[in-house]
Amino acid sequence: MPGDREIESCRDVYLQSCASICEPFKADGFLYAKSGPKMSKKSGEFTFTVSFQSSRYNRPGVSVCIGIHAYVYSPAMKKWRSSNRSIGGANTCLAGGQIGNLRKKQSWMEWDVASTELRGGKIQLAIEAVRNIVLPYFAAFEDVPAMCERLEREEVPSVGIEDRIDFLARFASTQAVQNAVRQFVAEHEDEQLAFDISRALNLLRRNEQLDRVSIADCRAVARAIVMFDLDEKFVLSG
Repeated sequence: MPGDREIESCRDVYLQSCASICEPFKADGFLYAKSGPKMSKKSGEFTFTVSFQSSRYNRPGVSVCIGIHAYVYSPAMKKWRSSNRSIGGANTCLAGGQIGNLRKKQSWMEWDVASTELRGGKIQLAIEAVRNIVLPYFAAFEDVPAMCERLEREEVPSVGIEDRIDFLARFASTQAVQNAVRQFVAEHEDEQLAFDISRALNLLRRNEQLDRVSIADCRAVARAIVMFDLDEKFVLSG
């Protein structure tokens, strides 16, 4: 057995592995920042960022886990949100999350790179996951009209209802917002959801705070109905 001094530190293994995962994506225009660690790429008004996380349960020579997250940012959307009707507030993030949640069938994904013998293979698997899951996810946002059509008719993984509404309000139309909200209600059809939306609407119309409505999605739907003067019966009919 090697002595303690011969065992690689978790931090060194983690940072070296993150850099190795990012290396192939320089050819795709991504810039690596060790301080993240993360890699980012600008495309039009969007900034695509892949960031990494590890685990507090890591143990030298035993376990060094790497989790991967991907996000879509837009400073232009933040500016638009600041001066237009917005549900999501003045923030730059539009979409994203843990890599396994970027697919319809969501799951937690991570790679343990502690083993020197298995590390190269694990890094390659992580690279393949970024290329097969993250890059197509980012690419979808580069085609804004197609993304609008998609958001109007279906949920996109890791795009919250607030960001969905704001994206359509900016790039599409009020009708698209209405269709998307109606689809959201239909997709999540249950009596409690409808009740909470109706309760939030009543509070809004009385100019009362929505803090008593615990579900953020219900608050967002209610705000959209009032803000964009949507057809309430059409939306809530699902």
